[in-house]
Amino acid sequence: MRTEGLKPEFPWLPLTILNAREFSDHHFLYHIALIPFTFGDLRMGAKWASVVFAGLAFLSAWWLLYKQRVPYAALWTLGLLAVSEAFIYRMSLARPPSLSLAILVIGLHWMLTQKYVRLIPLAFVYAWLYDAFPLLIFLAGAYIASVWLLERRTNFYPLLYVAIGIGLGLSL
Repeated sequence: MRTEGLKPEFPWLPLTILNAREFSDHHFLYHIALIPFTFGDLRMGAKWASVVFAGLAFLSAWWLLYKQRVPYAALWTLGLLAVSEAFIYRMSLARPPSLSLAILVIGLHWMLTQKYVRLIPLAFVYAWLYDAFPLLIFLAGAYIASVWLLERRTNFYPLLYVAIGIGLGLSL
């Protein structure tokens, strides 16, 4: 994308099951985020991208715990390294799940702090970043269910703002 533009030629598309007229890049913002890592050796750039993106995921997890006043937030964040081998493997790949985790954690923090309007641009960006954007809808639903179970009140604003952001992102 850096050398050929935001919509590079895709000459082998007719050899697949995809339709050239209706093709869309489901990870568009992720590919844009990779552009700074394409200067120089591409293999080293991919390695640096995986380190930076996984670091952002872990930093966002620490930030959530710190802002929620969880004691020993840094220690609990380091505990994520012991979750599972599969989790560590996926975080170490130069793929969208690490940035996806960072966005989900930021969204959860904004739901917990009742900063719901911020979910609109976050959901918009998430819809363009990764095709697993329905995870943000499920997260908002889980938040609504937990508020209802713990406080016996309903608050559909997180789901509304997430739906608006994703709807705007998908409409473009």
